[in-house]
Amino acid sequence: MDKIYQDKAAKLGNSAARQLVLIYGALPLAYIITGHLGLVLAVSPGYATAVFLPAGIGVGAAFMLGVASVPGTFLGSFVLNIWAGYSVHTLSTVNLGTAAIIAFASALQAGIGGALLRRVIGYPTLLDTLHDLLLFCYFRLVSVLSVQRFQTEACGSLAYSGPATLH
Repeated sequence: MDKIYQDKAAKLGNSAARQLVLIYGALPLAYIITGHLGLVLAVSPGYATAVFLPAGIGVGAAFMLGVASVPGTFLGSFVLNIWAGYSVHTLSTVNLGTAAIIAFASALQAGIGGALLRRVIGYPTLLDTLHDLLLFCYFRLVSVLSVQRFQTEACGSLAYSGPATLH
């Protein structure tokens, strides 16, 4: 697996270590910061937001870096959702389970969205034609809608199965 990362890094002109820092350091950090800002701007009670930039960041990372970025998206989403769950001063196994399910769905969304974009548009691409831009927007919308349904059903089943602090 390390050989794959080194080959990708060589093609991009970066060292493998720099790419790994970006994937497992900068990506989760960007996900957490933009996610927290999105939740601050959310509609009351503060857990649903109309614009959630981390989803786009995750898909963009998967589009540019491939499957290697999916664990970074998972980590960022998991930490963000633990932070949001802990904001009510409780951290239970249900909160951790909910955070893990949401993180899994977020990583799945990013991985599928990035893979679809790579397959349909191709990588590398400049996204300089109207056709490429429309395909990008279409597949991004489809991936968001399909995974949000999964997240809603998963969180609903967790809330139904026991007492949970869901916002």
